[in-house]
Amino acid sequence: MKCCVVTLGCQMNQSDSERIRSVIEGMGYEMTEVEEEASLIGVVACSVRQKAIDKVYSKIRKWNQWKNEKPLVTFVSGCILPADEVKFLKLFDLVFRMNELPDLPDMLRQCGVATEFSARHPLNDLRREDERVDFWQVNPTYSSDFEVFVPIQNGCDKFCSFCAVPYTRGREVSRASADILAEVEKLIARDVKSITLLGQNVNSY
Repeated sequence: MKCCVVTLGCQMNQSDSERIRSVIEGMGYEMTEVEEEASLIGVVACSVRQKAIDKVYSKIRKWNQWKNEKPLVTFVSGCILPADEVKFLKLFDLVFRMNELPDLPDMLRQCGVATEFSARHPLNDLRREDERVDFWQVNPTYSSDFEVFVPIQNGCDKFCSFCAVPYTRGREVSRASADILAEVEKLIARDVKSITLLGQNVNSY
């Protein structure tokens, strides 16, 4: 089984994709950059940039045509405006927000996706009965051994007239400092040379 995840937009979306990849690989999937090879294919979207959102619509039209030729399940997440989310619900098999990432295996199974859910799945050590798992707790599969993006904050409370972020990312939420430091310490131990702290409004941390 192969999965392809297309990432559009900023570094935060790239960081989100790395966590999505960890969850999907833990379900027994092999990642591929070739869309045609995948039986599970998704996009981390960006409603902030019109060109990026246009690309989402272009890709889902193509992917839905492929469904006439082979079994294929599609999903979308990322920075999505409510109006786009409503449209995506009619086009994609699964639409989820990043704070729902820990529930992704269950959501995919409801879409008919067969999974092997490895005993070493990154969610196994996090799940506790009646306890909500924070998506930041999912260890990412970094796309680079040299440069890594570490999220420290998500969302914005400013609601500027020119900005979509409060509507795509929600209100400001700061990640626990202990979790940030623990991730950075692991990266230093791996000899990562560049670590960039991410957030929509990092000055509000």
